[in-house]
Amino acid sequence: HLRATASSLGVAADRIHFATRVPKADHLMRHGAADLFLDTFKYGAHSTATDALRGGLPVLTCPGDSFARRVGVSLVSNLVRAPGNVVGGESGAVPQSLMMVHTFRDFEDLAVRMAHGTDALHLGGQGKGNG
Repeated sequence: HLRATASSLGVAADRIHFATRVPKADHLMRHGAADLFLDTFKYGAHSTATDALRGGLPVLTCPGDSFARRVGVSLVSNLVRAPGNVVGGESGAVPQSLMMVHTFRDFEDLAVRMAHGTDALHLGGQGKGNG
């Protein structure tokens, strides 16, 4: 059903991948197949977002009103404090802090702009999307 729903929304079904369990190092390497990690709402990503960041994948997040909703923001904020941490490699890179927004509407707008390649954020050709 996921592929059919994605297809009906204009996302090519072959862009959706279901993965089997693999060793951690192999799991982290899989992040190179994506352009962006979208944090979840209600209960934010915790170790999953950490894995995405460790695998070099930018994380788009939005704070919420509970501890569980603010973990992604904490991860991104602490990453920003480390010198030289940017998204997109050497050319066209922007600070990871641009990956944190403050409203659901901003989250959705930025995710859509990035999916269509219309945002100023340059992901350095990583992944298989339009980045």
